[in-house]
Amino acid sequence: MARAGVDLVVARRWEPWKATLAVNLLGSFILGVASVTLTDGWLAVVGAGFCGAFTTFSSACWQAARELGRQRARFAVLYSAATIAGCIGAAWLGTLLA
Repeated sequence: MARAGVDLVVARRWEPWKATLAVNLLGSFILGVASVTLTDGWLAVVGAGFCGAFTTFSSACWQAARELGRQRARFAVLYSAATIAGCIGAAWLGTLLA
């Protein structure tokens, strides 16, 4: 439900790939915070449970592949790099702030 809510809010104003990127960045940030603040049991629930269900690597990959099919290789590569670097950065920021 959380994923669908973010998608509805973001996708109304921007393109779908921006909703996917926003969800993945937010989920990575939450996982970073959780990794510092929660015990192992709760980390499994929040990490694998909530964040695993909330984020969507497969959608990001599909969107990049779709752009390749549209002959937009540069965008596909930049989007993929932004997703990976952004999610690592968001998780790191979460650990720092926690």
